[in-house]
Amino acid sequence: VIQQEFFFKGECCEEESCDMFDFMSDHIGLKVLHPGGIDATNTMLGYLNLHKGQKVLDIACGKGRTSVEIAKKYGCTVVGFDILEKSINDAKEFAIKQGVEHLVSFFQADAERLPFDDNEFDVTIAQAMLILVNHKEKVVREALRVLKPGGTSAWIELSWKKPIDDNFKTDASKAICGKCIANVVTFDNWSELFENNGFKYVNTHKFDMIHRGFSKMVADEGFLNGLKVMYKYMTRPAIPEFLGYGIYLSYK
Repeated sequence: VIQQEFFFKGECCEEESCDMFDFMSDHIGLKVLHPGGIDATNTMLGYLNLHKGQKVLDIACGKGRTSVEIAKKYGCTVVGFDILEKSINDAKEFAIKQGVEHLVSFFQADAERLPFDDNEFDVTIAQAMLILVNHKEKVVREALRVLKPGGTSAWIELSWKKPIDDNFKTDASKAICGKCIANVVTFDNWSELFENNGFKYVNTHKFDMIHRGFSKMVADEGFLNGLKVMYKYMTRPAIPEFLGYGIYLSYK
């Protein structure tokens, strides 16, 4: 089991009120609130070699944008779930508007207690959700349980590029909920979490927060906000020094 010192003590707040999102939008300036934005999502999907006939589970799917994209682009059957009823209602409406309601279904559910059979999915994905839950091991084991033998579970998570020091903790604590920033760990710590909870091995891809460059930042954020994000990022030394994100491909 991952060691307790990897996480600060305390419960994390819920997604709708969690100050981690204030940190991403106010302290860094991002509008696309998962690490790496749309580019990171597309990179993750590219790693998975998805194809028609596969069944994909989108863990904490939010408003269903990624679920719908998978159905449209790859022809997969997708099941998305989120703990928030409003997100699920929005996701259902979006799937209908995009004409993929026959391929995508959405449910309200808890990631710690999935209402699915063992070995049901070819692929599971999750984006920036482990920092919002208290019992990470339970979530990871549930994702493993519902995955078919030989299947892949892909995770995008904020990650420290190296152990954080007191200066960064102080800077971050002024801008965000200390309970949520406490749940960000290093690349190695995330890999250990997946491996120590049943996955055979983990392939870790490491990125800086703005590795994708200004043109792709503009695609996510717009020109003016893209400039603002780049300025804030580069003029706050603690952020580029410590904060990145990983795409973690875990195999059953």
